[in-house]
Amino acid sequence: MKKLVLVFLLILFLVNFVSAVRINEIMYKPDFSQSYNEWIELYNDESEEINLSEFSLCEKNLVAGYVNRQGEIQNDGGLILGAGGFALITDGGSSGTEVYENFDVGLETLAIHVESATLCGGLTDAGKILTLEKGDETYEELAYSDDVEKGYSLEFKEGKFLKSQNIHGTPGEENSDSNLPETNESTSDPKENSSNEPEEEVISKETSDEVENSNKNQKIIVPSIKETKEEENLSLPIRLNPKDIKTQNSLQNEEKKDYSKYLFFIFCLVLLLLYIIKFRKRKNEWKT
Repeated sequence: MKKLVLVFLLILFLVNFVSAVRINEIMYKPDFSQSYNEWIELYNDESEEINLSEFSLCEKNLVAGYVNRQGEIQNDGGLILGAGGFALITDGGSSGTEVYENFDVGLETLAIHVESATLCGGLTDAGKILTLEKGDETYEELAYSDDVEKGYSLEFKEGKFLKSQNIHGTPGEENSDSNLPETNESTSDPKENSSNEPEEEVISKETSDEVENSNKNQKIIVPSIKETKEEENLSLPIRLNPKDIKTQNSLQNEEKKDYSKYLFFIFCLVLLLLYIIKFRKRKNEWKT
């Protein structure tokens, strides 16, 4: 009997382990009134729904719906976040939020708010440590710093946070491809482009001769316009240092979730074999 209880508890642990919800986007520097327009987006990256009533943000409980400026709760859709779904956390208290008036929030987004007037005491521009708790344990912890212009968000992309491509971010929707800077590329003939944007600046013959005569050992290198543009583009992605992102479960889940699912089925088979062995043992006792 004790063995069966241990197997059952281990199965429950594995089911809980493969479930994952993460902080997916942060709007800490809105171009509207900062007191009413901050938000944090959660994302469920698993195939099973998650009950957010077990979670809290910076030790403040999560409550269904959002609070408008009149202190009324709107869009109360509960706290069950579906598989692949998004949830938007906004300010609570009596003053509420203006996020749903000023941002284009996805229609399928689960609206929730904290049991407090602000998110983690206010998402300051200088930076903040954010914690997502599950019960009494820290589920995820990360820190951000002032890395974006006003009106842009930080989006989670391929293991790091980057500046959003779109102003106002993507609340309740798939994150933009933050790795690619905004460009206005055309499909015109490369020959035409080469005439409009020369690779190198041309120095007149007279100037070249004067420089050569004045100092034959001096070599003048003129950087190309293409090279300077590439250097500017390299500085566009905004990243948080890996040291600033401290996850206890979500990053480990990405590496081990498939392995855990296999363990789940293996232990189910072990449980079934234990029942079969026990049944045969009793059957032999009845015969004797």
